[in-house]
Amino acid sequence: MYALWSRPNTSFFVMDACFGGLLLDQRAVDVKPGRDAAARGHKQRPRGGEIYGTGDFVFVSNYEQRLQDRFLAGQAEVKSAKERKEGLASTYSRLLDEEAELKKRESLQATKLETLSIGDAMREYQSVQQQLADVGAKYNERLAGALKDLDSRYDNQTRRYETEIEKLDKALRNKILAEKEAEMEIYRRQLDGIMNQTYTVPTTKVELGKYSPEFQAFPVIASIQVNNQPREFSFSIKMPGNEARALWNDREFIRGEGVLKLGQGSNNVTVTSIDIIDDVHSRRYSANGASIGEIKRDGIFVLYGNGIVRNMNTGVEWKVGPDKDTTWDEAKSWVQGLNIAGGGWTLRVRFFSDSGFPA
Repeated sequence: MYALWSRPNTSFFVMDACFGGLLLDQRAVDVKPGRDAAARGHKQRPRGGEIYGTGDFVFVSNYEQRLQDRFLAGQAEVKSAKERKEGLASTYSRLLDEEAELKKRESLQATKLETLSIGDAMREYQSVQQQLADVGAKYNERLAGALKDLDSRYDNQTRRYETEIEKLDKALRNKILAEKEAEMEIYRRQLDGIMNQTYTVPTTKVELGKYSPEFQAFPVIASIQVNNQPREFSFSIKMPGNEARALWNDREFIRGEGVLKLGQGSNNVTVTSIDIIDDVHSRRYSANGASIGEIKRDGIFVLYGNGIVRNMNTGVEWKVGPDKDTTWDEAKSWVQGLNIAGGGWTLRVRFFSDSGFPA
């Protein structure tokens, strides 16, 4: 029920309360249609807050939360930067310590080499070789274990991880191999130091052969103890006849010194020079490595490395070669091809043994 009347400039309505309520509801919808946006399926995501409720929504600002999140993120970045700085400082300190330890080790090694005997050097060579092998085995085992661990962490992942796995695998290999190479290089330098070091060893015996006036040379055999094993080396020293006579007369007083280096392998030695020293007349005679050869002995007979046998009493030399089914002319041609001073030759007879020494 409603009524309507009016007067100038003014209108009055009298209406039913229910109808008035409907008008007010319609006005509210027309003025603020967003209040029941959720009821009409309209979803809003304001940037500055959150919407709560299913009918009329309530806007709540998240400004304080965003400030808190930004603060926490800043703290996390500061912590991460601090950890990176501490990690770099720790790595730098470790590298300095390793460098100092390396220099100390190399200094001690250099000092140690100066005091080694040739036998000690052989044992040191074997020790460093073993350490080098141990380092290689250690890093190979570490690399295998690290790669196995890497595979176990990713073996259930999909193909999209394959590139990442490949990068990690390569980085891990490079890191471990670089560490391995750095540590092994220490031992390689030690081996080089041992190999390049020279060792002066006194001779235990010097034996003069028969002097050759034609070549003005004395054949010499010098004995040297190498790692408690006697080794004999032969060479010639040139001198004029008057010095040779004086040296022979005082041969009981002569001595020798050999300069040795380790050869390839810890049981081999290379003789770089041998000096024969005549203290009575203050003379020194040197033979270099090219003219020095290791020999085998059987009494007065000496077998040289080139197969020549020498009688140290008479100075006669010969060489024994293959003579089975050899003709006289073939034997003569073969002996002449040896270019041995003296020119004498013969076929093998029964007083020569298979070793080249007289039976």
